[in-house]
Amino acid sequence: MNEPAQHPYRFTLLNGPRQGEVITLQLGETKIGRSSRLNDIVIEDPTVSREHARLNITDREVIVEDLGSSHGSSINGVPLKKPSALNHNDLLQLGEQKMKFERLAQASAPAAGTMEKTSFAPGAGEEVEESGTRFMPAKEDAKPEEKYEATRVFQAEGTRMLSPEELAGLKPGGQRGMAPRTRLIAGGALAAAIVIVGAVLVIMHPWAEESVKDSGPIKFRDPQYDYFISRPSPWRHDTGAQKVAVHFNARDARGRPAGGVDVYGDKSREYGVLGLTMGFENCIPSLKSRHQGFSLVGAKQMFIQDTKVIFFGFTTRDERGKAIYTQDGDVQLVVECMSPKNLYPSVAQSFTDLLQSFGFAHRQRCIDYPKPDEAQRKLAITDPPRLIAQAQQDDKVGQDLFHLKGVRPENLYNAIKQFQLAMQKASALGTRPPFFAETAQRLKDATAQFDDFVRDQWFKITAAAKQQDLETARLEAARLMMMVPDKRDPLYQDAQDAVRKYTPEQ
Repeated sequence: MNEPAQHPYRFTLLNGPRQGEVITLQLGETKIGRSSRLNDIVIEDPTVSREHARLNITDREVIVEDLGSSHGSSINGVPLKKPSALNHNDLLQLGEQKMKFERLAQASAPAAGTMEKTSFAPGAGEEVEESGTRFMPAKEDAKPEEKYEATRVFQAEGTRMLSPEELAGLKPGGQRGMAPRTRLIAGGALAAAIVIVGAVLVIMHPWAEESVKDSGPIKFRDPQYDYFISRPSPWRHDTGAQKVAVHFNARDARGRPAGGVDVYGDKSREYGVLGLTMGFENCIPSLKSRHQGFSLVGAKQMFIQDTKVIFFGFTTRDERGKAIYTQDGDVQLVVECMSPKNLYPSVAQSFTDLLQSFGFAHRQRCIDYPKPDEAQRKLAITDPPRLIAQAQQDDKVGQDLFHLKGVRPENLYNAIKQFQLAMQKASALGTRPPFFAETAQRLKDATAQFDDFVRDQWFKITAAAKQQDLETARLEAARLMMMVPDKRDPLYQDAQDAVRKYTPEQ
């Protein structure tokens, strides 16, 4: 008998780089837009606004509302002017992004890619329910006999324990063999036992995992590099994997093998000064050597759970995948999700959910600066002393701004920009100048302080909004805007959106 679907609605993306991905919807309010800070579903399309649409999801219906987007929304080609209900197989379009809406009447298991939030506090290297077999917990307030009942897996059909009264009435038999009827019963019991044992072995065998129900995400913490990540419960952690730090065997909704997830880790003092952008550039040759026919399909720097990463898509000769690149101090990590091209749509959303669950168990230590431009590379060849003098001057301006960070709100942001410019110019030189490591450390310190401030500001904004103190939320968002003088910076735009959101309508 089928049970009601845990996630009764879903979208399927019909175009764009994520074409074919399935997004399951949770009950409650869901926002869709381009900003990863402000939305539950992120669509990275320039025609999709930062906060584009809102869904109000109940057991009975899904209401979609356009939030004043620049390029508009439509249902089946009809412009969305007011909140409207979505029907099964409707075509919802946000900007240029098209998606098919479906209502799942019934399902025997959660839809592919479904990962619900869970709380977990593991020790180093621990996982919850690592194997597919577990004991059912006994009720805390149960009677002793009920607690024992809770651990029973199954009861053999037609088999019971004899009572003491029945045992007392039995007489010991002679030495003769079993009667025909007795032998028949014993043989039947033995056959039943064999069938039961065989069924248990089939369930536990890896190639039969399609019979194991997805019980939600399992959080894994790596003791070596101190990060955590969540995977669907049917996916197995391969502890015998070679040449990678961690490997998970991915499976589609039916339990069939569908590629895997590999985590590559490396430690070097070089990463501490290389920066995220330059580190990713240097990583591409190793990706090409690791995967035959490797081709990069877009890359974007973003935040995942306060962790700076570069998210990128790629294809190989036979596979398709998505991954993140990140750094933490002297550590470099690459998390790769790959699947055969024909199976990729069935696990693409699960890959996204897994990557979005990534985070360090401590405060990330990471710097970043742009790679040298063409003019800087030419000057490094034609007049290296001049380029060194420029980099030193940028470093000095950065130090002055850093010391005056309490005078004007934007000084800390501008100090970071000056340190980044000094690093950008210095990295164009064939040999690093003596001040390179010192500038890298100053950039690291300034970045850490700025990130702490931004994190605290978003906390204050969110806390005030939850308490319905919209005036405080607006003021804190405005304060964050003042810290970021560059209006093109996504952080400035997110803060500006928050100011508009919490400003009362006239």
